[in-house]
Amino acid sequence: MAQLEKLKQIVIRGKMKAAMEWIDTFLQSGEKLVVFAVHRETTFTLMERFKGEAVRVIGGISDRERQAAVDRFQTDDGIRLFCGNIQAAGSGITLTAACNTVFLELPWTPGKLVQAEDRIYRIGQSQPCNIWYLVGSGTIDEDMAMMLEAKAKVLGAVLDGVPEEETSLIGELIKKLKGESK
Repeated sequence: MAQLEKLKQIVIRGKMKAAMEWIDTFLQSGEKLVVFAVHRETTFTLMERFKGEAVRVIGGISDRERQAAVDRFQTDDGIRLFCGNIQAAGSGITLTAACNTVFLELPWTPGKLVQAEDRIYRIGQSQPCNIWYLVGSGTIDEDMAMMLEAKAKVLGAVLDGVPEEETSLIGELIKKLKGESK
């Protein structure tokens, strides 16, 4: 698991320049954007680049600071970017000032992904919503995306009562990375 986490950190560092260019291009549309990441360092990098037009919610901030960031994003036209750590900002807040979300990094579970997506899909949202995933081609990102999709299928099968083939998804990911998969 530690090696997988290191790979994820290497990938995000490698794609930050392109991700910030994508965010720059998006912000030229004049719309607000919610950005989710896994690592705190990613949000620090974004805040440095987009200071003055961004707010951030990460673990370790007070409830008051968290709410102040959400309120600024929701009401201040000058704040066009919300940077959130998936763990800290992926649930319990409403971000309907935006109808666009981008994931720079993926969490380990589809539930966390859906919860984070739902920050813009809330009561009061009047616009169609768009979700983007910036996935590094040929990297652990692609493997994570496939694993999340497989997990979502298993969860869907369980919730819908349809038997699904039993498998260890993390085990499959490790096998794939070692070149042992089918």
